[in-house]
Amino acid sequence: MENISFAILCSLIGCIGTIMTMSRNKQKDTKDEVEGITKINQEIKYVSKGVDDIKYNVRDITKNLNDMNERLIRVEESCKSAHKRIDGIEKENV
Repeated sequence: MENISFAILCSLIGCIGTIMTMSRNKQKDTKDEVEGITKINQEIKYVSKGVDDIKYNVRDITKNLNDMNERLIRVEESCKSAHKRIDGIEKENV
């Protein structure tokens, strides 16, 4: 009878130890998952800020290109007008 009681007691202690170990490992896994998710979220925020910076830079570049395009149009018109005046002066001198 004592052998059976001792065997049952050892089995119960083993089961309790196994349950405690599983519980502790589950908590550790959960903690590791939370840390991993937090790290991923931080990296996503960092990338998002980088994308926002790129968007602002592209807007500035687009604005600069539009400004330069307007200036180029004015310069071409001015050049055309200057050529007409030069042609007029050359005709007078001939």
